Amino acid sequence: MQPSSPTPASTERSMPVRFLVCGAGSIGREYALRHLVPANGAFVAGIVDRDASARKALAGLVTRQQAGGVVTGRKYQESVDIDMGDDSNDLHKMKKHPPCPDFASIKEANTALASNPNDLSIPFAAVYVGTPPGSHAPLVREAFSLGKHVLLEKPIAASPEDGDGIVKVAESASSTQPPGKSLFLNVNIGMQYNKALLKLCGEIQIAAIQAGSNVVESAAIRLWFRQWPRDWQTGAKWVGEKAEGGPLREVGTHYLFGFQKLFGSRSIREISNVSVGYNNAEHSTLSETSVRATMKVVPTTTTTTTGDVIFSGIAEDKNHHQENHFFCDLDIRTNESAREDDMYEMEIKLKSGTRFVLHDFTSLRKYEHLEQGETIGEGREIEVEEQLCSNEGYGRAECVLDLVSAIQRATPIAGVTARAARDTQTVVDALLIGSGVDSAPSRRILHYIEE
Repeated sequence: MQPSSPTPASTERSMPVRFLVCGAGSIGREYALRHLVPANGAFVAGIVDRDASARKALAGLVTRQQAGGVVTGRKYQESVDIDMGDDSNDLHKMKKHPPCPDFASIKEANTALASNPNDLSIPFAAVYVGTPPGSHAPLVREAFSLGKHVLLEKPIAASPEDGDGIVKVAESASSTQPPGKSLFLNVNIGMQYNKALLKLCGEIQIAAIQAGSNVVESAAIRLWFRQWPRDWQTGAKWVGEKAEGGPLREVGTHYLFGFQKLFGSRSIREISNVSVGYNNAEHSTLSETSVRATMKVVPTTTTTTTGDVIFSGIAEDKNHHQENHFFCDLDIRTNESAREDDMYEMEIKLKSGTRFVLHDFTSLRKYEHLEQGETIGEGREIEVEEQLCSNEGYGRAECVLDLVSAIQRATPIAGVTARAARDTQTVVDALLIGSGVDSAPSRRILHYIEE
């Protein structure tokens, strides 16, 4: 079980880090308008996308926001309102505000911004990569080759080879530069900072300390969708295709990373009973319609920030001379059209009977068995529900703050490293394509990237 993540450092007294936003889709829009903002120590210096109309539209929204506009609308569907009223000074300011530039490539942006005297478009220090995963590896390499830091969307890549390549180039960029010149990469997986997940971690730690051994009996991850792609993703064709998209890569990555954060980045040792469904699988290019599997989990023993040893998984059970382990059932469905809403759940069941359910990404419920009756042992057992967290922040801003802090202080990042993200992708690859595993599909033993 991993210790709680540190709170990202404040960036109030430093100049904002200028980001080039690469990718003008729904997630790029959210980051450009809501998270890469001065309040988080960041500033959007330009937009990159191969689609000229998409990048110009987003650049226009960023211009309006930087001129004083207010971001409105639902997540992934943001707009920017500017209500000038009768204030001619505000209208004059809007007309005079320099437009956010847009470009077809990182290289073009780097050349143009380096020679532009405009104060708001000076050379950028970092690149936010919010493009389909198949394009991540070349974009990360290009950014590092230009001496830029990287904020990378999950999943880390669409193939094992690209994932390994990103780990190699990211670790080289952070270790081979002169002192104070290291380049940093943070992968945007909000579970790293998710308050509901950290609360769950603390609850399991308390139970483990009291028991002095592994306290987890079983686990389950359930992701049930009314349709795939989801409503707000229908414009992104790749999300529904086998090569780069699908619910396991897009959403399963979040929950698998969160699970690994709880029990160890390499705690998932093998998977069995794997069933991946497709419509017309032999000829279709569409992504999976279902994923079912059983994952064997061997939790790692860790130490808390206060020095307490947490026996989330003792390497060897002294009484039975075998490793402590439990199993986690994975169940992903995309045909739950009768449901009112999609379901996102990770359930951890303790040997005591207590259950914790992390639901809807940022909320946590606890179910505890209690006896009801006048005399202990004579009453009937009931399950009591307690809501421990509701709609806590997912970690978008914290992800930006971590990278900004690392850049400004020239110190190693505390966020999601390329290697940690690659460990999660190892599980995804094993499920989808049988990569990095031994033996038959019915029992797949995972092999993680070498240290």
